Amino acid sequence: MVDRRTDKRMDISPLINVFLDSKINETGIAQVTLKPGDVLRIKIVENFDDQLVLADFGRFRAKAEIKFPVKPGEEFMAKVVDTGSQLRLRVVHPDKDAVDRILGKFEFLSDETFQQSRSEIQRVYRQIHHLADTQKLPRAIVRALSNTHNHFAALTFGENTAKLASDLRTYIERSGFFFEKRLEDILCKLVESSAKLSSKNVIDSAEVKRILATDLKPNLLRLHDLFDVKETTPPSAETKNLAKIKSAVDNLLSDIANQQSLAVKRQLHPDPFHVLTFFLPLKENDQKAKLKVYYPKKKKDTAKNGFKISILLNMKPMGEIRSDLLLLNKDLTITFFVKDDMHKRAIDRNSPEIKRSLQHLFDYLIVRTVISDKKIEDFHREDWNFAEDKRVNVRI
Repeated sequence: MVDRRTDKRMDISPLINVFLDSKINETGIAQVTLKPGDVLRIKIVENFDDQLVLADFGRFRAKAEIKFPVKPGEEFMAKVVDTGSQLRLRVVHPDKDAVDRILGKFEFLSDETFQQSRSEIQRVYRQIHHLADTQKLPRAIVRALSNTHNHFAALTFGENTAKLASDLRTYIERSGFFFEKRLEDILCKLVESSAKLSSKNVIDSAEVKRILATDLKPNLLRLHDLFDVKETTPPSAETKNLAKIKSAVDNLLSDIANQQSLAVKRQLHPDPFHVLTFFLPLKENDQKAKLKVYYPKKKKDTAKNGFKISILLNMKPMGEIRSDLLLLNKDLTITFFVKDDMHKRAIDRNSPEIKRSLQHLFDYLIVRTVISDKKIEDFHREDWNFAEDKRVNVRI
């Protein structure tokens, strides 16, 4: 096994522990025929219980404990790292270099950048809304800016949980990440319902118009073009203001594009989920909230892997608190991660009330609190470590 004290990547690397037959141990075939740098094609032959499988390593077969999803017939490549007392391999993805290049180019949206971008949109919206009373402004600018401003209206975390859940669902659905898919679904319906589909039919469709008006991505793209400042334009107070709003729009568009691209790359990762992170707009600028939603890659996997979300709140005076929710069938597990015992006691005092308010909705409900700085810090990066090599450990 890999020592947790020396292997810093242990927590993010799905391990494969291989239990070799005594005959293989006696012959030493694994050590003699393999050397560091060798690449093996590993094939899953059979699945047993408790994550145990029979795997074909090409030159021998052995039972292995694999902690990421695999099925019989699945194959992957692994590179030999060490052939000492423990044969150690590392899973190699064919597109790893491409993923590394992509990751190197990405700058993930920070809390501060999101807040600045949202504030800049609010500022320009108020300014244009005021001018609209006295001046005739282009309708395209007013409409796109108004739609974007409305999208980032503050969510209210209060007693009306039904309204909050509805608002959250709308906010996520219209976040821009699903724009192309939503448009595709509507176009498919239009094709099915019309023998002759023309571009005019598409443009005039009420559903298409609604998506173009309410989804964040098309409105940001519209603003990007409308507020584009040419390099040849002489600097002035007006061009500086345009540059600010354009920068805010570009930041938000980049975040959508980055997460969409990484979701595509994640398709090759054995993890059964796609992960998207949403910045939640709050009323107070000094309060921050992020929501991560884990979408099953295959609909049929929902029953097996459940539905997961993770929330990171940074609110005064408690600071950062992480909440992970896992729904499996009608069983819900809520785990709060806090940084010290004082906040753990505060949440534990409220746990009975949380259970009372939710227990009628689920067959089985668990609410627990864990002190873990690391789990809170890992919120920002744990789901994009798929570009790392996965280690394969073979115990001789």
